[in-house]
Amino acid sequence: MISSRTDFTECPVASAPPVSETGPASRPESWAAPVLAAIDVGSNSLHMVVVRINPRIPSFTIISREKATVRLGEFCNQTGALTPAAMERARTALERFCRIAESFQVQDIVAVATSAVREAPNGLEFLKRIERELGLRVELISGQEEARRIYLGVLSAMEFHNRMHAVVD
Repeated sequence: MISSRTDFTECPVASAPPVSETGPASRPESWAAPVLAAIDVGSNSLHMVVVRINPRIPSFTIISREKATVRLGEFCNQTGALTPAAMERARTALERFCRIAESFQVQDIVAVATSAVREAPNGLEFLKRIERELGLRVELISGQEEARRIYLGVLSAMEFHNRMHAVVD
């Protein structure tokens, strides 16, 4: 089972010892570049990115990307609940993501669920099932937190050159 956390507060990204003349092999193991995975459980698709954190400067390198179109937001017309078929598609995709993360020997997985799970009356039940069956803790985030994270993602991926900008999701 892989542990799941919702933040990176324990990750050594701010500082690291200098590289010695003998190279990286002489560094203590605790300073090895951490490998982390982030999973977004969205309404239409699930995304995972696996990154290697650079311990010398606060940066990361993407080493794998995965996507599964599961249409989790195809709610039951009568109840507005997540359908059994959609939940099973998502569970299968998350199980695959966990296997991929393990193959990269990730130290941690940060997983969040957004709109579809947040709005469904059985959304929390679905997240409990995922934790019980896969050992993966998925945090349900608010709409405001979802928007904040989208904005931060855009800021980290684009240059704005000190000009005004608008971000629309």
